[in-house]
Amino acid sequence: MNMKNRIVAVVVTFNRKELLYECLTALTAQSVPNDILIIDNGSTDHTKEHISSFLEYENVCYCNAERNLGGAGGFNLGMKKAAERGYEYIWIMDDDTIPEQNALEELLKADCLLKGTYGFLASAVLWIDGTACLMNVPGVSKNYLEGDNNRYLEKGLLSIRHASFVSAFFPGKIVREAGLPIKEFFIWNDDYEYTTRISRKYNCYYVPRSRVIHKMKKNIKTNIVLDTPDRVGRYRYSYRNSYYTARKEGAVEIIKYYFNVLTACFNIIRSNCPAKIKRLKTVLQGVFAGWFFRPKVELVSKNNKDMEL
Repeated sequence: MNMKNRIVAVVVTFNRKELLYECLTALTAQSVPNDILIIDNGSTDHTKEHISSFLEYENVCYCNAERNLGGAGGFNLGMKKAAERGYEYIWIMDDDTIPEQNALEELLKADCLLKGTYGFLASAVLWIDGTACLMNVPGVSKNYLEGDNNRYLEKGLLSIRHASFVSAFFPGKIVREAGLPIKEFFIWNDDYEYTTRISRKYNCYYVPRSRVIHKMKKNIKTNIVLDTPDRVGRYRYSYRNSYYTARKEGAVEIIKYYFNVLTACFNIIRSNCPAKIKRLKTVLQGVFAGWFFRPKVELVSKNNKDMEL
């Protein structure tokens, strides 16, 4: 990948060529120049052919992972490539993310205001009707009104603890220090774990003037009770990964985790949803898997050593 700019946008895609095309159209139209790295998780819908016109650009690179690594694995691979190549900033998003033309410019304005002293920045994520996207609401820091955080709040930046990977912006030096998203998560909670890992050490901020549209089919949070039976199996990752993050947070979060598990089981039993047994089994399988889930954080280094934080 030839570095033409100091910023790279990492986009992870899988079998959504039309949305990816729209995402790339928005990225190439940004008011600030940026390189683009596409991580294709082994799409089978002729994605590469569909976006072939973009691959003629000097600043666009396409990487086919040959298999579905999940969102976590895709971001792990893309951020690793970007960090190893020395990019100053790494901007990540899913293929159904459509940034407004000045989205990157506003992130860089925040970077300038903060003088580079932060862990990550997160854009405002809206649904297609302009309302807040419920899947991508950041978690506000407890100390958002204290010290410098209050001063930055007056300038339009809100101190946050975690955010989604739908338009998250990282200084390359932070990625090289903190390591990569945990690829074994596959899907769900990888963004929570990673951004929380960083915010434990650095102040991080929500930048409402940087706006993106998240083109989900419906503006709803994930819910094992309401989801269709064909999608239920993936919730095993959610309950497994959530136990990992709860364990890192301590006893209070573990108690909250088990309360949420019991609530989910109760809601499944009392609802009229189909495949109740499958849903209950998925929850319990996720909990059981979480007890033994001990992935390591992969660092960006020449020796590519692993460590568990």
